[in-house]
Amino acid sequence: MRNSLQVSLPAVPVSVRKAREAVADVAAGLGSSSSVVDAVRLCVSEAATNVVRHAYLNGAGEIRISVAGTDSELTVVVGDDGVGLTRFHQEGELGYGLRIIEELAQRLSITSAPNHGTELQMVFALDGAAATGIDATRSA
Repeated sequence: MRNSLQVSLPAVPVSVRKAREAVADVAAGLGSSSSVVDAVRLCVSEAATNVVRHAYLNGAGEIRISVAGTDSELTVVVGDDGVGLTRFHQEGELGYGLRIIEELAQRLSITSAPNHGTELQMVFALDGAAATGIDATRSA
């Protein structure tokens, strides 16, 4: 049973599918319910899509993904070295994809710095426990 993963993929649309399936395989391998695997798959898809669409102005860059699982939790980190969140996002307004992640993950932490990228840390309860909130940490 694989309970961890580290991968870098090009920030292109085809990588979104690869990312979500790789992370879903880890979640399923840990014995997660199908509803948890589906939530993980959707959240990784949203996070990776944000990297592809918004992180790199010139289109060249990578999506970094790391996954670590225990008996009770799965932690997924999706990051980039792109432009960071805009002031609009830094002032508390989450886009549609981030709101989906906020609802489905047990915990969400966002770290972003201008021109140094963004990192989303998502924690999922493997038993399917309900989401408990967001901790948005943003540095200037």
